Amino acid sequence: MDQSSVKECLEGSETVRKRWSGSVTRTIKSPPEIVWKLSSDFLGATKYVDMIDTCELVEGEKNAVGCVRLARGPEIETKEKLVAIDPVNCCYTYTIMDNNLGLVGYMATFQLITMSNGSGVVEWKFEADPSSSYASEEKFISFMSSLLEKFIQGLERAAANEEK
Repeated sequence: MDQSSVKECLEGSETVRKRWSGSVTRTIKSPPEIVWKLSSDFLGATKYVDMIDTCELVEGEKNAVGCVRLARGPEIETKEKLVAIDPVNCCYTYTIMDNNLGLVGYMATFQLITMSNGSGVVEWKFEADPSSSYASEEKFISFMSSLLEKFIQGLERAAANEEK
């Protein structure tokens, strides 16, 4: 059986569930180079995520593929692994290994695109396995979109402070 036959077979199977996915895309006002400097610091989330008080390295080398961070706040705790980073294309991908948000198999990619006029666009794509913590895919996407929109707003605030 070739790969395409296996894929077709799995896609037709009721035991294989579709992953939930979505994205947030937003034009930013801050200089893209400052936003990238902030966002690509895998341990720097406390600078732009209000709900996180601490973000510490628990495995690997800071900002290197494979490093693991533990982010904590009053209502949140996530253990996340950096799985890819591309400074040339200003993007990185991470997974959530453990969390108290009910996320299962979560993976996200952050990308900052610099436009020809010097402005920037942030695109944050995410996906996860279906979870009973969220009543539906729509509720999951709504929750994650709202959360990531707050993160992007926080990046803009932090970048504005860096410019001063």
